[in-house]
Amino acid sequence: FPRGTDVVRFATEPGVITIQLPRLANETTTPMPADLRPAPARDVLQGSGVAAMQQLGYTGSGVKVIVIGTDFTGAEKLIGESLPARTRILDLTAELDPQIRPFPVDPNRAGIGNAVAKATAVAAPNAELVLVRIDPGAIFQLFEVIQMARGDSNFTVAMRSRLIELTERADEVNRIKDRAAEAYRKAFEDLSDDPLAKEKRDQARQNLELIIKAQEFLSARINRFNTLQKEMNEALNGGRVIINTLVWEAGFPLDAMSRLSQFLEELATPLTARIKRRAGDPAMTPKPPLAWVQAASAAGASVWGGEFLDLNENGTMEFARPNQPLPPGSWSPEMNFLGFQSIDGNTAADLPAETKLRITMQWREPIDPNVPASNQPAFPVILRLFRQLDPEGAKRPSDELSEVARTVGGPYLIYRTQSQVVFEQILEVTTPDGGHYALSVQTGYRPEPLLPALRRQVEVNPRIVIDTLSSKPGQAVAVFRSYVTPGAGVGIPADSNGAITVGVMRPGELRGGGTGITLRPKPDLFGPDSVNVGDPAFRGPGMATGFVGGMGALLVQAGSSGSNPFQSAGVMPGRMAVIPQGWMQYLKPIRKPAP
Repeated sequence: FPRGTDVVRFATEPGVITIQLPRLANETTTPMPADLRPAPARDVLQGSGVAAMQQLGYTGSGVKVIVIGTDFTGAEKLIGESLPARTRILDLTAELDPQIRPFPVDPNRAGIGNAVAKATAVAAPNAELVLVRIDPGAIFQLFEVIQMARGDSNFTVAMRSRLIELTERADEVNRIKDRAAEAYRKAFEDLSDDPLAKEKRDQARQNLELIIKAQEFLSARINRFNTLQKEMNEALNGGRVIINTLVWEAGFPLDAMSRLSQFLEELATPLTARIKRRAGDPAMTPKPPLAWVQAASAAGASVWGGEFLDLNENGTMEFARPNQPLPPGSWSPEMNFLGFQSIDGNTAADLPAETKLRITMQWREPIDPNVPASNQPAFPVILRLFRQLDPEGAKRPSDELSEVARTVGGPYLIYRTQSQVVFEQILEVTTPDGGHYALSVQTGYRPEPLLPALRRQVEVNPRIVIDTLSSKPGQAVAVFRSYVTPGAGVGIPADSNGAITVGVMRPGELRGGGTGITLRPKPDLFGPDSVNVGDPAFRGPGMATGFVGGMGALLVQAGSSGSNPFQSAGVMPGRMAVIPQGWMQYLKPIRKPAP
């Protein structure tokens, strides 16, 4: 919607069933626990082989690297010190505001992208860095960055909207000015001392002054538009490596079905053009490949994924198979107890009171051509949150539970193709009291078919994610405690084959392309969990992605081809990103190595 207030108006339109507000991207960079220290930059450079390349003179010179984040507050003070001298900062949130002004800084995300940018600069100290701030709820801005980096577009969709607004406003101001000027001329035809004539002249003068101010405001707005448009083209055009640390865990179809994931795959494996052009046509010139270095999810135990099991056919999903031992404190695989995990990895059994949670379950179903109502799921699930009344069993049986909340609408159709559909069920709740909480997934009402053979029989692999909306970076978050599945998938767009997904080697980190594509190995590479880039210290897949993206800039400078320069250089997939010595021995030194 052009304006947020339009949501209410459109929600009342006939035929509108649901409206989904934008989902915010999750950060993959978190503050470092106080008892840990980041890895020294020298050790990281030596272990990855980057130090050897830098000795040969490969420092990223001539390679434009775009780092995408949600905030780079204070980055301008780092340019020339911990960031390369040719670093530019581009705030794309300004294109989303009709006044062409950047959005206010979110205090929970302030400056969080600076650590990633500094990690990139550790690997590629002479690269041309472009720090691009986007709105975490505007996934379409990633498309815009790609298109402008490749030179496919000079105007983004948002800037076209702003241009239309400016044109309409300019026409309006000109019409008002013409009326005000005509009223001014008529008022000053009568220069007598008559009170009414004097009042008309004063009013005409005031109206003309107001419209002149409106013209000045419009002129300043146009200047901001032109400046931003010029900066976008100059900063983004020619980017060869894009580093993205943002991940969407829900709200868009997983299993590499999102439009962004598919778009990255199309860029990595372009199809042969169907139209043959004449020799010498500028369109015949191939565009340089674009390397998209993407952070894996940092959600960890906040995500569960697996088969939808109901082996006893009682309408309640089982989080584990019968042969799997029950975890301590559990009596049924149908209840997945939650915990509260701190930044150091310790998990408490109690959730505090007033913890605001959003629990989202997403799954994919095939479309049955014999069932016309394919917008209705075969698994109309209900999410239910329970609180354990007496976990110790001192006064009441420990298995007595009180229902706190359940879903009352949905599931919601969020994506459809000719062969499959994707549904989401969402439960938002604020815990009324502290205590033990457990999630249960039950099958909702399904109408009985006319014949038993007409019952839809499908297998689905849901993915459930818990977002702790009341938590800030570095604070504890709600996680699954009874049943945890690290193979639930790395999020969007890290699930794309066109993305070079980077993770960290920590227990419990998410892996895999998604619950529906279990054979896709993700992450593609692993990087350092942390790099000492000064205070404050950060860790996580975002830091690893920043450093590995800097490595990618060195490989591009050295001539490694394709959209995956790591693969071209022989970097082993599924392992720590280390530049092979055998590949480096064929590099022509840019400068003589230091003794």
